[in-house]
Amino acid sequence: MIARGLLVLAVIFVVLLARVLLGSRGELTQAKAYDAAGDRDVAIVHFRRAARWYAPGNPYGAEALAHLARIASE
Repeated sequence: MIARGLLVLAVIFVVLLARVLLGSRGELTQAKAYDAAGDRDVAIVHFRRAARWYAPGNPYGAEALAHLARIASE
């Protein structure tokens, strides 16, 4: 019974982690496209959304924050 509960929790955790990573990656992809097209305001919105999809070790959030820092320094 306990093993089944742990398995259910593990599956839920993996699904949530996948959702966070895919959401962050999608927002980062959109942000880069808008940034390349010169639409900085919309790019900033998407970079911020990508950064908000937080999970430990999420490379997309860290990359989004780096892009925001670059934009802020320009």
